[in-house]
Amino acid sequence: MTESSQVHWKAGVVNAVILGLLISGVFGFNYVVDPFDVNRSFSLGLEKRDVSYNLSNYAWKYPEYLHDPQPSVILGDSRARRLPAETFESVHGEGTYNFAFGGATGGDVIETFWFALEQGVLKRVYMGLGALLLNDSIAVERGRRDRELLASPLQYYFSPFVTGASARVVLGHTLGMEGPDETPPMSPEAFWEYQLTVPPRQYYGAYLYPTKLLERLKEVAAVCAERDIELVFFMPPTHVELQAKRMEYEIEADYQRALRELELLAPVYDWDYPNAVTQDATLFADPFHPTDSVAERVAQELASGSVLPAGLGFARKRGQERRAP
Repeated sequence: MTESSQVHWKAGVVNAVILGLLISGVFGFNYVVDPFDVNRSFSLGLEKRDVSYNLSNYAWKYPEYLHDPQPSVILGDSRARRLPAETFESVHGEGTYNFAFGGATGGDVIETFWFALEQGVLKRVYMGLGALLLNDSIAVERGRRDRELLASPLQYYFSPFVTGASARVVLGHTLGMEGPDETPPMSPEAFWEYQLTVPPRQYYGAYLYPTKLLERLKEVAAVCAERDIELVFFMPPTHVELQAKRMEYEIEADYQRALRELELLAPVYDWDYPNAVTQDATLFADPFHPTDSVAERVAQELASGSVLPAGLGFARKRGQERRAP
């Protein structure tokens, strides 16, 4: 072997060793820190949730439910996410998991149902929808990437996303760095106007009647009927200024038609119409999201399965008699 070839051989070995150390280091770092609590093998006293949940509430909630599945689940987007699971637990005397995600689409809601169903404990499903989610033009499923990531240990432990989350968890613990902030970088007044302008244009500007979503929901309803799982659809309250956007973009008739189709599958609780609550801007953090006190009222009425006395409940209960899908 010539001197030149020996140099190249040694350099190759050194590079291979360095690469191996880097790979094993990344794997070990992510396995030990485990920012989304997938393996739960090490208890290091790290505060993971504040960082990891805000990086991806999908990646946090899937393993959390997998480790501790509950018989009742709340599905939907950030509006459903505000409903306190404790209210449902106090009514039913059984565990409830809030399986809603910020920014969820109709497809996300349906796929999360199937994920929860696979765990084999479901008794009740509260599925939050609304005009934004009942829309075939929004075909993306934002949780798909994280479900696929969590399903593959190799992808999870070598993922740059997970590595970044691990680093932020450790830095947060050692240096006191705060986790990601979901607060919009604008005044409440500016954010209110933004919410009335940008999301409606994105969701309603290219609106498609939810033919495909409704077919998928029929499959959900059929399985629930077959397995004696209680299924309830609900439309969370939004402020009347946001409701008016359905008229502005001329989708109100189609939305009401979609609700009538849902009534054939399961009871529908509808808070998203003009009433004393949705007309009061002081009861909303922004046009999409009511205050915690209103969210509690919604949860009480939804969990109880009946319209509450005047002054407390304000839902319109539709499709009270369940018909075959």
